[in-house]
Amino acid sequence: MSSADPAKKYWWLAAVAVPVLVAIIAIVPSFLKSDSPGVTISHDSHDLNFQPVTVIEREYQEKNGKALPPEVAQQIDQALQLFKQKRYEDGIPLLQAAAVTAPVPSVLTNLGHALATSGKSNAAQAAYTQAAALDPTNQQVSQGRQFLSNLSGNNTLLTAAEIPLQTDIAVTLPDGGTDCFKFTAPNGPRDILRVHLQNRSTSLGLSLLVKDAAKAPNGGINGAAAADVNYEFPATPGAIYYLQLTPYYTGGGAYTLRVEPTHSFDAFEPNDTILTARDISTGSAIEANIMDGADTDFYRFHARGAKTTIFVENKSTTLGISMAVTNADKAPVGSGANGPVAANVHYQFESTPGATYQVQISPYYSGGGKYALTIQ
Repeated sequence: MSSADPAKKYWWLAAVAVPVLVAIIAIVPSFLKSDSPGVTISHDSHDLNFQPVTVIEREYQEKNGKALPPEVAQQIDQALQLFKQKRYEDGIPLLQAAAVTAPVPSVLTNLGHALATSGKSNAAQAAYTQAAALDPTNQQVSQGRQFLSNLSGNNTLLTAAEIPLQTDIAVTLPDGGTDCFKFTAPNGPRDILRVHLQNRSTSLGLSLLVKDAAKAPNGGINGAAAADVNYEFPATPGAIYYLQLTPYYTGGGAYTLRVEPTHSFDAFEPNDTILTARDISTGSAIEANIMDGADTDFYRFHARGAKTTIFVENKSTTLGISMAVTNADKAPVGSGANGPVAANVHYQFESTPGATYQVQISPYYSGGGKYALTIQ
């Protein structure tokens, strides 16, 4: 048999192999371009799954019989990358533009998710409705609508969400919506609590109301669109408080909430009653502070001689000082002394050496501030 015989014998393998090879070459890109994982956004303890570009390309191909334009695919991918960075408002215009050219279910649900996460609940519902019209069984539509429904779960004081202190809480406030939270003030000395609202939306203005355990108003503050908001208030130890947030003449949006103690009390607290008066020595100054107009400080001391002088150096431009002295029976000793804002105060009285007395320092028609107390 000649050397050419094997080639002649198996000529048909080449005829079969070439089409197979061509088919493999055509199939390989589809494997290489398998679905990349979509973007999952965890927000308000709920997940929203954004569909990847590959899913959108398939939907577009099935609907239109042609490939998704590259510039539209690029818009969608760029929007998804922005959503990963929680830059929803930057990515929304890109998806809105893509939805004009490619109004397929996954583009519309992605747009609905972005709008929902940004607090634009009305526009999100419109996007979900449009997607559901194209695909009534779309699970992303159900997920988005559930997310919007959950946003209204704490829209009254009776359904207020309980939150811990010193923890950042990511929240979405829907258009025309209300968010209510409740928390318990720390035990220990009376303190001033700070409510910090970090605005994460350029279209959201926040209005904050603080209410006490009886749900009576306890102050509040309003902020312009895009502005952060900080509000401080004195809290009773162990008491329950409520926060009520609404848009301030704006649409909805995203924000982060944090409630934290400021540790504004001094080292002698708690000494807000004569029964909790703190013992101090005579002859040297102590430094303390009045936190606010409702604060008061009591101290107990033993007289050194037949006359005692009490001097209070005012170290604040916001504090007016009122001083009162009582004896061991807690009866008043003289009339005490008062001083206007920023003024020092002193008082001298006849005392029994070694006897016990109390001195009370209070704000005199003023707010709080620092002071130094010396008894001689």
